[in-house]
Amino acid sequence: SLGLGGSEMCIRDSLEGDWYDACQIYRQWAIQQFWCSKGKLSTRQDIAAWYKHTPMFLYTALGDSAQGTHSLEENLIIAEQHFMEFLEWAGVPLPANYYEVSQAPPGRTAVDIPLSLYRRPRPGRWAGFSEPNAYAGNYPKIPVMVGLSESCKRLRKAGGIVCPYFGLELFDAGPTFNSPYAAESIPHLVRDLYGALRRWGAEASLQPCVATQWWRNRSKETCVLMLQRENVGGFYFDVLQGSGLPCYWTPHGHTAAGGDSMTRGMHDLVQIITDATRAQDPEAITSGENPSENMIDVTDGFLQATLSPQNTAPIFATVYQDYILRYGLELSGDDRFFTECASLFTEGMQIGRIRLRPRSNIISFQNPDHKGRLSFLKLIVDYYKQPRTRTFLVYGQLLRPLTFTEPAPMPIPVSYTHLRAHETEAALV
Repeated sequence: SLGLGGSEMCIRDSLEGDWYDACQIYRQWAIQQFWCSKGKLSTRQDIAAWYKHTPMFLYTALGDSAQGTHSLEENLIIAEQHFMEFLEWAGVPLPANYYEVSQAPPGRTAVDIPLSLYRRPRPGRWAGFSEPNAYAGNYPKIPVMVGLSESCKRLRKAGGIVCPYFGLELFDAGPTFNSPYAAESIPHLVRDLYGALRRWGAEASLQPCVATQWWRNRSKETCVLMLQRENVGGFYFDVLQGSGLPCYWTPHGHTAAGGDSMTRGMHDLVQIITDATRAQDPEAITSGENPSENMIDVTDGFLQATLSPQNTAPIFATVYQDYILRYGLELSGDDRFFTECASLFTEGMQIGRIRLRPRSNIISFQNPDHKGRLSFLKLIVDYYKQPRTRTFLVYGQLLRPLTFTEPAPMPIPVSYTHLRAHETEAALV
């Protein structure tokens, strides 16, 4: 069977073909569904043209003190400087997801709960990263850090689009329900089968019900005000899923986690935020954490795994490449970088995410060992500057992978630095 975003198609033994053929059968059904009703990327007018044509996606974690400072404001400047380097180098507008843009006030967020997981040491790529779920849902009464608005303004002028993190199902009620919006939130939070409030896993954040008008208004207000006040250019929706988390509290106006109430609830929530975002700024963008197919019509792009060994066949790209933009997870800081970029490029995805300082071991413009990565990446960026090649990359449909005749020929090694844009364009045509 082939599963995509909760939908499933059974492939019977009588079918002749492979995974690509199965995707084409699924595609015939999928593009007739409501989430493809706005048409292909080539005809959709609601998605900003600059975003369709950008080759890369960046991100940064401002609360990461592993290679930065213990000041969000200082890390903000460090990230801005690195972002500016990329903008000057690329020569095209680039988006970046920003994690942790607010300074949590003492005593008012879940960070202050004893033994809170928000205080735990975090390993690997999250080392030193403060928890962004703290203070969630409390803007503008918990404001963003000093300097964010001016930094975003400078970046926007240079072509940099800052997209802050926003948790679609996360609300911080504080250690004693004393966060700014905690009191009014209580009737609108997710409850389990026994009527108890649900938290986000083992974390301290509570889960607002995606079907409630209060949370929809709170989310819309947050995003619109941030666009107005902070000069941001869009949002990254965390925990964007094909469905809201199950809520059994029927006073919210939905069934007890039954039917399509949670699926519709999530879709409506995202649509409300995205519509309000576009009304405020037509050039603003929204992207989400997961490639949930039933959200194609209400988001501009999806974050998707980069060259996952568990998903070697590009199934989602084969079905939906010409209907929704996608970008990858953090690229590796070793030789896997080249393979990952090539895989993303082949699947019609924007290259990324490339991490900005305060912690970045992926690309440095000052490190001579990274010249090869920059040269390889610049080749991809330049393809997006050519109208014909860009059209193929952005609006094309993924074709069946090539199959070599037997015995498989050995390609002649050719340095990518010797390739020329017009040669690649001719090959594509």
